[in-house]
Amino acid sequence: MADVDDARQRPLAAFLKVANEYKEFILLISSLVAGVLVVKDYVATKFEVDVLKCQADNGIALVQSRVQAETVKNNILALMSEIEDSKNRNSGLTGVSAKLAADATRKLEVDLDAKKNELKEVNDTQKTAINNLKPGVCEKEVQKK
Repeated sequence: MADVDDARQRPLAAFLKVANEYKEFILLISSLVAGVLVVKDYVATKFEVDVLKCQADNGIALVQSRVQAETVKNNILALMSEIEDSKNRNSGLTGVSAKLAADATRKLEVDLDAKKNELKEVNDTQKTAINNLKPGVCEKEVQKK
């Protein structure tokens, strides 16, 4: 029985003797492997954080643009109503009064056109945000950087 224990301990003792001779080398290799794993984990985590940031930014842009679109729509409706009221009030005017009223109405119409363009831009922002929130889009954007 003692011979069996000695036979088992001989390879272990031989390994420990060799390992003791190369302990600095083994420590260096294990340190390098650990360093590579830490860097790999950091880069993967940074990538994931950047993807989440991209998704959050697009989500925020979508919500903001929806709120802004509602505000602009309400402004457009108010301007349309104001233009209609202005036209009704000014229908019986003549001379200078009619010219001033027409100028005021034209200004309201220019404001209305500007609001319509603003609504178009807000809708475009919404479409872009929705497209960017599709699966894989933010990952591709982050990889480009």
